[in-house]
Amino acid sequence: MTQYGILLSFTLYPAIGSLIVAAIMHWYQLDDRTVEKIRRQLNVQQHESSSHDRECSQ
Repeated sequence: MTQYGILLSFTLYPAIGSLIVAAIMHWYQLDDRTVEKIRRQLNVQQHESSSHDRECSQ
């Protein structure tokens, strides 16, 4: 019984998880507008993080 559980843990569960992720990725379409929005948000976060790091090191 233990070997069966280990087998499921290493094969079936990851396969099910991969199918779920594939379905989510199929419905979550990235267009140019969304990519640019994400890029702007990351740039703002990076700027805030570097400003915070400089303040903490002083």
